[in-house]
Amino acid sequence: MVRNIALAMAAALIVPSACATEVDMLDRDGLPCLAAETSDGTPLKLMIDTGDATSLLDAGKAKAMDLAVEPAKDKGGKVIDSYFIAHLKGLRLGQETLGDDRFLVMDMNKDIVGGTFPHSDGMIAYTDLRGKRLTLDYKRHVVGLSDAPAAAPCAAACGTIT
Repeated sequence: MVRNIALAMAAALIVPSACATEVDMLDRDGLPCLAAETSDGTPLKLMIDTGDATSLLDAGKAKAMDLAVEPAKDKGGKVIDSYFIAHLKGLRLGQETLGDDRFLVMDMNKDIVGGTFPHSDGMIAYTDLRGKRLTLDYKRHVVGLSDAPAAAPCAAACGTIT
């Protein structure tokens, strides 16, 4: 088993990238971050969040971008204090356009300064990457993005990300 994993890892190191696009993988306080940009060319440094369904943008960055924000609401329609929603049109990773994305906007400055959140503009959620294959190439310091292939049959207990 260990030998098979080692062989698979070695093969992955010598296989050329099949990604449609690649962007710089940035190091933000020891965590991988990707370089994205909006349709108007505004650069964004976004953490990769594989566990949250909602992308996040710092309020200071949203203000600097002059984004229209609306109050965030809970499922009952009640406004949630200090949280907002913004829509980013044409978010791109390299040459790949992710489309129009919804971001939760909040003031992250206190968390960044306090060291509880990495220095970045926010996070991109797994839902914004649905249907894509994301490759983190630590050796080359790039993040690759391509269309995900058709699902292969699962040999073990598998789930579906929705």
